Amino acid sequence: MLNNRLFGAAMIVMALTACVTQNGDAQKAYDRGDYASAARSYRTLAERGNVDAQMRLGLMYKDGQGVSQDSTEAARWLRMAAEKGDAEAQVNLGYLLLNGTAADAAEAVRWFRTGAAQGNPQAQAALGYVLQKGQGVARDDVEAVRWLRMAAEGGDASGRFMLGHAYEHGRGVEQSEAQALRFYRQAAEQGHDAAQYNLGVMYFEGRSVAKDPDEAVRWYTKSAEQGYGLALYNLGVMYERGSGVPQDQARAFELYQKAASKGVARAQYVIGVMFRHGVGVPKSDEEAIQWFRKAADQGDADAQTHLATMLTSGNGTARNYAAAVELFRLAAAQNHAAAQNKLGLMYEKGLGVPKDYRQALNWYRKSAEQGNPSAQSNIGYLYEKGLGVKRSRAEAAKWYKLAGDNGHDGAKNALARMNAEGTVTLSAPKVRLADTSKDGKCTAESRRSHGKCGAVAASVSTALANTQSDNQKQAIQRKADIPHDAIMMP
Repeated sequence: MLNNRLFGAAMIVMALTACVTQNGDAQKAYDRGDYASAARSYRTLAERGNVDAQMRLGLMYKDGQGVSQDSTEAARWLRMAAEKGDAEAQVNLGYLLLNGTAADAAEAVRWFRTGAAQGNPQAQAALGYVLQKGQGVARDDVEAVRWLRMAAEGGDASGRFMLGHAYEHGRGVEQSEAQALRFYRQAAEQGHDAAQYNLGVMYFEGRSVAKDPDEAVRWYTKSAEQGYGLALYNLGVMYERGSGVPQDQARAFELYQKAASKGVARAQYVIGVMFRHGVGVPKSDEEAIQWFRKAADQGDADAQTHLATMLTSGNGTARNYAAAVELFRLAAAQNHAAAQNKLGLMYEKGLGVPKDYRQALNWYRKSAEQGNPSAQSNIGYLYEKGLGVKRSRAEAAKWYKLAGDNGHDGAKNALARMNAEGTVTLSAPKVRLADTSKDGKCTAESRRSHGKCGAVAASVSTALANTQSDNQKQAIQRKADIPHDAIMMP
């Protein structure tokens, strides 16, 4: 009897040793990039019920490594491991399901809860994430913070990043930039790309830390080296400005291109500006159109406005007033002052839309209220000519003076002409600043600087500053609010 027991124990040890050896061989094959061999070895072990192999084979199906990419097969193998209590499989299955149907998202949350209850920091971070987003579960910022704190205490970088984000924005916790800085730093030091990026922004802006462009560049660089799109863009801005690094337009363009290839709309827009004005690259309206279109398709209001302006002038593309109007309308809906002014001009002139002075005045007012001097001058013109409003020299003079005080040369000329024709009484409305013109009307097609139509930008910074709306003038982006992909690799 004793001999039988000893024999049985020996056989178990041998089987376990063989299993560990095969598992190790599979991992070695994976590490050297022989994914086909790794997949075969993991499949043999997975079919024998090895939980770790099931999880890893599922991930290989997810990524198409050594096997054809197959989400269904990935879910099948991950579910086998998850049902046996493997927390890593539970997390990865949850992420695989998360962006599917509503039922899939709800199942994802159940798996995150299961893994989180086992104390797995990644599962806790994932649960915090879906609670923050309200994805597959009702949004609950306070509960999200509770799980994110557990994940952070467990050393999970994504959990620390998201907890920092919660503190920065006061979601589920009292707002504290100092605490945000603390958790971003912890995650950044662990190599979390979005945390490195946000830490760079905080150094650049001097938020809860002394302003330090050198440190900003250091953290942007770390993030950019991992291919993080916004960091690539911001690093390009730093090289374009010569902030924290020697000024280098060629390097800036290279970084903008890399960011654009990652789908960063702002980078696509800036490249369009560079080609439009020949800043650091040969001037090309055709190239500018392509880049503006990419950014416009992602909803960038400046790109929509630039593309629409080029469509009205026929520069680099066929003239298309109707398409221009739709683009101006999209940007205007985002409260883009220049787009609102130009949409007003389209209505005034009847380009791409029926002529409608009241609509023109409506859009001019929206733009003027944001301080756009071209719109202010255009309102003056409507009052002077009595277009869509009762003719009023006094009202026209008010708007011309306001636009002129804000640097609009055309408005100054119009007011001087009116004064020469007869006395006007002035009491200006309260508003402020933007573009250009001729006889009080701005007809030039794109870049405008300090009241001179068609001024060519000397640098990207100048080009951007002359056209962005107030809430877009800061070139540095601040949008890293999505956690790093938590799905694990074998």
